Amino acid sequence: MNYNIQHYAVSSLLHLPQMDLDWHQVMELIQRLFEAELGKKRERTRVMEERLRADIAALDAKENERLMLASERDQKLAVKKAVDKLVSEFLQAEGNKNFDAQKAMEKDIVALMSPDGGDGGNTGGSDSSVNGVAIMVGKDGDGQ
Repeated sequence: MNYNIQHYAVSSLLHLPQMDLDWHQVMELIQRLFEAELGKKRERTRVMEERLRADIAALDAKENERLMLASERDQKLAVKKAVDKLVSEFLQAEGNKNFDAQKAMEKDIVALMSPDGGDGGNTGGSDSSVNGVAIMVGKDGDGQ
């Protein structure tokens, strides 16, 4: 209840000469008005606190999703960098006619390109290392 309504209620009660009210009854009525208003404010506060908790939970979920996506992105960038370096070294070995180095790199390339990632049938992917960079190769060979 805002101030104007409270003021009106109190002044209306005080300017009613036809009603036989004693001050005790007037004070009780005023107290009930304030208690009712306090109850409404407490309810609004409770609702706002519930909304705040829900918003914080949603924000935490979004932050977790962002962290997961950033980690996934970083992992894919590491795989791409490792693959690019492997291809570059393979082409350099080909240009130098270093067939032994090419043969060794072919195994890494086949492992990256194979559907199971060279993990012996583990459909969850395998942890591999290309040129010292640890990568996770998914079952579809996309580096995830």
